[in-house]
Amino acid sequence: MSRTYRFRFRLPGGRGGLAADLTAAARPAPSPDEPGALRLHRGIVLGVPGGTYWEDAAWLAFGASLSAPALAEAHPDGLLIAVHALDHPLADYRPEVAALAIDAWLHAEFTLPPTGAGVTASATGPVFTWGAGRPPFA
Repeated sequence: MSRTYRFRFRLPGGRGGLAADLTAAARPAPSPDEPGALRLHRGIVLGVPGGTYWEDAAWLAFGASLSAPALAEAHPDGLLIAVHALDHPLADYRPEVAALAIDAWLHAEFTLPPTGAGVTASATGPVFTWGAGRPPFA
């Protein structure tokens, strides 16, 4: 069953914010080689909708990869995380939000240890943290 997670982060002082709605579902993975799926870790794969912007796909994969080892341990036969939609208001979006949205979605769906992914506000705008993960674009 698909569920939608609404990620929202407002910058102080009315300086805007970040927003994304991620709709996804998880099911046993028939194969790590499923067409269109990105292999994250062992049998954990991520499916993104056709036409997904490449930066969004990269950040979705990165965000999901933060929990992929824990998911592989809990689901040794494999798991497909199928993203059905990533919607966002253009004024309140940066591609990094895709990683935070899928990280939050996974934590809402599964009992997982914290990844350290998050966002805080600074005088110059949002500051992203990734725990021990290395973002796809440094």
